[in-house]
Amino acid sequence: MKRLAGVLLLVNQGEVLVIQRAQHLRFQPNYWSFPGGGVETGDGEGVCQEQAANAAVRECQEEVGVTLSQSQLAKLRLLGRWQTPDYAGAGFDTFFFCVQIDGARPEIHANPEVAHWQWLTPSDFHQQWQKAQKIAALPVLRALRALEEEDSPPFSSQNHPRDFLSMGGPAPYLPLRTATLPPATHTNCVLLPTDQGYFLVDPAPVDLAERKLLLARLLTREKEDGPLLGLILSHLHYDHLGAAGWLAERLNVPVYASRATTHDLKMGEGSGFSAGGASGGQPVHVDRYLQEGDSLGVWRVLETPGHARGHLCFFDETSRVLVCGDMCAGEGTILIEPNQGSMSDYLASLERLANLEPSLAIPAHGQPLAAASIALRKLKAHRLEREQKVLNALRKHSPTTASTMTPSAYSDADPRVWPLATLSVESHLVKLGEDGLARRVGDAWVAVDD
Repeated sequence: MKRLAGVLLLVNQGEVLVIQRAQHLRFQPNYWSFPGGGVETGDGEGVCQEQAANAAVRECQEEVGVTLSQSQLAKLRLLGRWQTPDYAGAGFDTFFFCVQIDGARPEIHANPEVAHWQWLTPSDFHQQWQKAQKIAALPVLRALRALEEEDSPPFSSQNHPRDFLSMGGPAPYLPLRTATLPPATHTNCVLLPTDQGYFLVDPAPVDLAERKLLLARLLTREKEDGPLLGLILSHLHYDHLGAAGWLAERLNVPVYASRATTHDLKMGEGSGFSAGGASGGQPVHVDRYLQEGDSLGVWRVLETPGHARGHLCFFDETSRVLVCGDMCAGEGTILIEPNQGSMSDYLASLERLANLEPSLAIPAHGQPLAAASIALRKLKAHRLEREQKVLNALRKHSPTTASTMTPSAYSDADPRVWPLATLSVESHLVKLGEDGLARRVGDAWVAVDD
């Protein structure tokens, strides 16, 4: 069940108060939105809209220190209602309200949930969003547009077709159902626009209905973005390329991938645990290679091995948007299988991407990450903390195996993930061996004294 929530747009002198959510928040950290939050017990009972309005007013006072008068409360206007789709993770049923504050602009006293705040016109916010200078979800943009549509009925997500999404910047994406590794249920198919047309990264679905939806949406993009120039595989796993051959045949476009990905696909790889059990299906023929230093319009090709040998990312220097495949995820962690990836390479690739200071990272699974350099560095730090736990367990129980060590190294994780976690432990052990801190002895590992 989706959680009921309320959001409030404060309007003064033609500008709206927008806030950036703090880094520590679980849902959409560093995204821009408005004061608001989930309905709590004290927000009343009964009609959903009334509860949501009470929550919006309360959160406005708590988050930015603005208390509305009775006369202002009487002018509260419903802009619309938006329910987050299932693939977005946290589920909210959110009512958007606005109120006009006449006269002097209220003083803002932000609480720790607010990283920054600013008064902006809707058009200025939209321009900054297009440049990825403000990262925000679709309902935020829809609410701002509704401010200028005073005679229109409240908007609703039920009237919004399933289409490519954008959180800001030039790379829209379409989440499509795939047999991927939980907790993910979808793979994001991402567009890379150029002056001549656009490329599609990770044509993922196997399901025929999802394939048809992707095809229909691609055909409608031609008026806006020009022709489809090619399909790109970020790496070899089958939950990223299930529709590649099917689309290439129907649209007569080439398939691009790295040399390593092409080689591994020819060798029959790609269906490991990282693919969530997805199988190869229709063979994929790679027509052209991509490598470090290549450019696709404004998009620079980056070779980022780690999760897979031939993994590719794409970076736009102007907007600082990063399309990053399986280098990170909007929810959960990335599996590094020792027979397909390298923990050493993965950590080095994470550091390299973080040093690009991307404003937005669009992963293949889950929501895009705002202030992405922070998220990437946190992910690397988390991996190194896990590595230290592996090393501590190895020193305590040496000699031992990865499966025996997993309960100690992943004592903070649900035991149901331990079978998969064992693969990550093995990858950490391989890296510790490369660093001279561990040594393989038969099927076991032993610690090497400092």
